[in-house]
Amino acid sequence: MSEAKSLIEDCRKSLENYRMYGDAVGEGLKQLDKLDELVSEGKMNEAYTMCVELSGTIAPYRPYIADVADRLDAVKAKLEELKN
Repeated sequence: MSEAKSLIEDCRKSLENYRMYGDAVGEGLKQLDKLDELVSEGKMNEAYTMCVELSGTIAPYRPYIADVADRLDAVKAKLEELKN
């Protein structure tokens, strides 16, 4: 679980660099906070589902925020391991 939380924090730090680009970034940061909360509560299935949804949301922007997308992919992979 701590590895998943660390990966989420890395993703959050990376996304923070894009805050100046608008409200969608702020909303993404809130979603990452919620994801971290779900992991802290041990709700891995919910966290995984949320992570998949976030991945879909940022998909159109992937070329512009590849670092964030790659980190989110790592989070999703870790949560997939932990959800079972």
